[in-house]
Amino acid sequence: MPATPTEPGWHDDPEGRRRWWTGTHWGAYAPWADADEPEGSQRPPQQRPTLDRSLTFDPTAGGRASRALGEQPERPTGPLPRPAAGGSSPAPIRPDREAAAAGRSRRLVTATVLLLTLGLLGGHRYYLGRIGSGIAQMMLSFGAAAALVVLQDEGSSRLLLAAVPVAALGWWVVDLIRIRSIVRRSPA
Repeated sequence: MPATPTEPGWHDDPEGRRRWWTGTHWGAYAPWADADEPEGSQRPPQQRPTLDRSLTFDPTAGGRASRALGEQPERPTGPLPRPAAGGSSPAPIRPDREAAAAGRSRRLVTATVLLLTLGLLGGHRYYLGRIGSGIAQMMLSFGAAAALVVLQDEGSSRLLLAAVPVAALGWWVVDLIRIRSIVRRSPA
């Protein structure tokens, strides 16, 4: 009887068969050679066994056993049964107009709150998926803040610098007026 190996690898087990030794326990058998064959010998290639489809299903899940055996499942034909008297029909697949309108009104309220609180920074535009114009509005607002700081200096061109905060405030007012159409045109 061979001694138990110390290093992981392919070794002969105590029964003389070639198996994988992990270092602590025996694993899978070697797929290419038997223990009584020398390692350098070549065997003719064998046909791979076909997979038994009956072994590939979960017997606890209903309806899969017949499909695994190659049988076609029974499917009812004909019209669907009608609901019982007083019963309601199933819910429609598409939401009705009221649900869609409620979703739009929620988006309108959220966008309006963001416009009133973070409007100069473009928060409402980020919420509605208009990232590019949101970034432009935020940069214009930062430029307006910088222009207001520079306007404190007496020697600068006041008219040119005053145009930046006016433009930022004007964009905010226009968005406040157009918020309904902005929400309606934004991707859902």
